[in-house]
Amino acid sequence: MKKPLLLILLLVSYNIFGDETANKQMEPKEPEIVLPPVILEVEDLTVENVETSLPETKELLPPIRSIPLPEAGELAIKEPEVKLLPPVSDMGIKRISGTSLKAEGTLGIGSENHILSSISLYKLGEEPKFKVKFNHEMLDGFGSHAAGSGFFKRIDDLSGSLQFSYAGFGFSGDGSYSDSETGLQGRGIYISSINRFINEKINVERKILGSLTLNAGLNGSLSSLLLTGETPASDNELLVQPDIELELKLNSFKLGLYSNYSFRAFLENQSYNLHRFNARGFVSYDSPFGLTFEGQGGWFLNSAGINTFPFDIKVNGAPLNFLNLSLSGGYSIDEYNLENIIQDTQITAVPSV
Repeated sequence: MKKPLLLILLLVSYNIFGDETANKQMEPKEPEIVLPPVILEVEDLTVENVETSLPETKELLPPIRSIPLPEAGELAIKEPEVKLLPPVSDMGIKRISGTSLKAEGTLGIGSENHILSSISLYKLGEEPKFKVKFNHEMLDGFGSHAAGSGFFKRIDDLSGSLQFSYAGFGFSGDGSYSDSETGLQGRGIYISSINRFINEKINVERKILGSLTLNAGLNGSLSSLLLTGETPASDNELLVQPDIELELKLNSFKLGLYSNYSFRAFLENQSYNLHRFNARGFVSYDSPFGLTFEGQGGWFLNSAGINTFPFDIKVNGAPLNFLNLSLSGGYSIDEYNLENIIQDTQITAVPSV
């Protein structure tokens, strides 16, 4: 058994070493490899824009803070005091530093001997408030007529007002003086007509119990008509009128009573003297649908024998955006005086009988 095994080992080793020798003889030499030059050419460069969506930005909200609210009845809101001033022209206004005075002046000159001038002085804002105004206008020779031929017009006006409060009472007063002359253009026996009016009004107001107001006033006037010429003619009238009013306001309602007495005296002819008495009640209601209802009625009596009961009813407002409504009716008494006659006609004289 040993001999065959040795023989097999010798054969195997021979084969192994024999193969290695044969392989060495048959192994080729290392070849030389020649490669052509390689040139890299870039024909086009493409740039792609890559868009990416960013996450949405969330709003930064302030932190919620809890604020304690005041208890009911603790917060008191007062209305601001707003003082409204009447509009005045900006032309010619001179402001005086450190005071609330305002002055306004106007001067004009034109053809036909026309002269116009006016000056005003105001004190506005805090009380006392007052206003004084003077106006003068003259025109002579209009209508292609020469100056001094009776075609002329002259007007002089002076007016003033005062307002103040004291001890819970409100006081106000107005006064005016007017003097005008009109040429009668050579017609008739008179050269010109001169009209003079002096008017005053004083009013006192007092609030009673909050919603109840008492007003008392005194009105007076002096009116005169003078016709110039060789034998001048004149008429003069004195009018005195006190009045009193009581007014109550209740939400949308307003109720009141009014009464006045007037005395008219003609200085040249006492037969035209007249006493008048008037008393009336009035009521008004502001409805929630845009209409205001007003009504008044009373009694009128004078020394000439007139005894009547005038009344008046009114409805006005805007119930719709495109509709304005105004209705009125009644029976009224118009008190006519010398001042009304002069203003309507200017050259009418009151008969002597």
